[in-house]
Amino acid sequence: MNNLLIPSFMVLIVAATGILMAAMPWLEAHGQCFSVTVPGAAASDERLVALKRRYAVTTLALTALCSVVVGVVFAADATGTAGIAVLVAASLVLVIVPFILMQVARGRVQAIKATEGWRAEHRLHVAALGEADLPQAVPLAWELLHLPLFLLVLVLGFVLMPSMPDRIAIHFDLAGTPNGWIDKGPAVIALPLAIMVFLAITMAACHLAVLRSKRGIASDAPATSAYGYALFVRAQSMMLVVLGLALNLVLALMPLTFAGILSPNASFTAAMVVAAGAVVGCAWLAYAYGQNGSRAVKLLSEREAGATGSESLNFDDDHFWHLGVFYANADDPAVVVPKRFGIGWGLNWARPASWLVTLGLIALCAALCLAVFLLL
Repeated sequence: MNNLLIPSFMVLIVAATGILMAAMPWLEAHGQCFSVTVPGAAASDERLVALKRRYAVTTLALTALCSVVVGVVFAADATGTAGIAVLVAASLVLVIVPFILMQVARGRVQAIKATEGWRAEHRLHVAALGEADLPQAVPLAWELLHLPLFLLVLVLGFVLMPSMPDRIAIHFDLAGTPNGWIDKGPAVIALPLAIMVFLAITMAACHLAVLRSKRGIASDAPATSAYGYALFVRAQSMMLVVLGLALNLVLALMPLTFAGILSPNASFTAAMVVAAGAVVGCAWLAYAYGQNGSRAVKLLSEREAGATGSESLNFDDDHFWHLGVFYANADDPAVVVPKRFGIGWGLNWARPASWLVTLGLIALCAALCLAVFLLL
């Protein structure tokens, strides 16, 4: 395997994770600060800005340290055994520590909110009109584009199977040494196909969740936030389709590697390029759009909020957000809701359907593991 490619890619994963976590306070939806509802005019409050900067600087320093450690270990570890362990540890550190920092900052924002008397005196319900004029998400039917890739892996598998060796290497360490084999037979086709079907179902489920999600509309800037959310949903749905198809295209070419037409190094490089593109693409979308499209329409939202007087709150549901990230509201019929601190969507844990969805995903993962075990 490429001795430079692997450490570089692993450092990219760590760096992208840390940078995205550091930028999270600036990517939150309009009217949010560390998962606390605040007036739109409070976005420039020096105390809140100072908290954001302190959080970001600490997280970036930690990211730099973790990136260096991961790069050095992977560069020195030929097999990748120690490198993988360090990568997992670094990834956990870059999730757990920023979460703790976020909780500390959240507590201070809540204290500032109480001191300033920022509270909703009444509850304002907002509806977005003219949805037909808003940008539209990619239709769910686009997920059917996975079907030709299923056909491709079947055709390649059957055509190339006679030229494949009796024992086929399907797993390699980071030095390029094979450490897992499979006998030539139906499993050569079934293995990549099973993984492809799993990915397609997962991407389609995520796509459906995005389409059916609760709209993230700011009560003090309903028009521009509705437009921003529509842009956000369209971008995220496109990303899901493109990412899913790219990953399955790489998997569909596995029979070429089994038959020796593509070298393992070439296949690995292709997979790394797609994975790196996914990491960079997701990070760029997060930066360009922000949560709920808040960055895409930032100036417009601020102008609308200023025109409607956003020095006070007309909506506050902080009590439904436990630790600022877990939403539970039995009176809300929505199952999929926009995240408070993060990019994307989460579940309403007060709805039984959320637990069914979670169990369904666990069952799907278990089914894939069982299928791979039986095939091997």
